[in-house]
Amino acid sequence: MIVEPATNRIVLVVLAVCSVFVATAAASSDVVSATSPDKKFTVELGDCNDFGCKVELKATGNQETLVSTDIKAFDPDDAHCRISAHWSDDSAAVALNIDNGRSITDCVVFLLADGKWRRLELPKPDMQKTRDANNEEGGKSLDYLTFKQWTTNGIRMHYQGNRSETDLTWRIVDKPEPHLQLVTPFSRALR
Repeated sequence: MIVEPATNRIVLVVLAVCSVFVATAAASSDVVSATSPDKKFTVELGDCNDFGCKVELKATGNQETLVSTDIKAFDPDDAHCRISAHWSDDSAAVALNIDNGRSITDCVVFLLADGKWRRLELPKPDMQKTRDANNEEGGKSLDYLTFKQWTTNGIRMHYQGNRSETDLTWRIVDKPEPHLQLVTPFSRALR
């Protein structure tokens, strides 16, 4: 078979361009800003399967997992799925913004207290009230919960539903066990 030189060059250019698009569409399994400010801790993406992935917090240079959490439906090969770590200045807490790529983001908080890392759960009743107040039945499915900033004694997050959005300020309470307590919700209508 004889291939014209001009046609051959066009085919090579098309293949090269397709290769670039495929390469840029592949997602990184790295966590953005994974290393703590004091360089003692790092957040890594652990084992993944068809149901999601595990995120692990480890001491830098050590393979022992100090604390972890499962992230359902997270696909590290999907360019829309990503995780960013937001460390407190003293490296004693980290908030993970988790984007699952389907109009859903979540925020997970880990805290170092009494020499042990632990996940701080968001109080379910407060989060349900927040979701109910910011979503309307039958509307587009939106559920965005993201880290905004560390405060003197807590954390500020942002929630957006399909009707409105809310800034949430949580206080980190250390007794009897470390936990989050809702201080102030502030809502804004989207329309």
